[in-house]
Amino acid sequence: MGRATRPRLADSTWRRLHQDPDGAVNGYAMGWQVLAVSDSETALFHDGTAGTFFTRVVTFPKRDCAVVIASNAGPPCGRRACEEGLGPVMAEVRSRLGTIR
Repeated sequence: MGRATRPRLADSTWRRLHQDPDGAVNGYAMGWQVLAVSDSETALFHDGTAGTFFTRVVTFPKRDCAVVIASNAGPPCGRRACEEGLGPVMAEVRSRLGTIR
């Protein structure tokens, strides 16, 4: 259930932060889009901008892995740059961690 924090989060708190409250496999949880990447694994992602930058974060909690792509340009150029950069980075993650869609 994620890396230990200080103070440690209760498992129920961790789940509340990272799982859709309605139990949807592909849903939304406390700021994170929840996506099924296999039958037994989900990924969490979030995009962010203040107009002058664009950032995408993708986490794989069961694998203790996160990918962060950031651009110092806002949308639409920054979004496009992050989307184009995510493909090669995810290919490297797949090669190191195994099957992830």
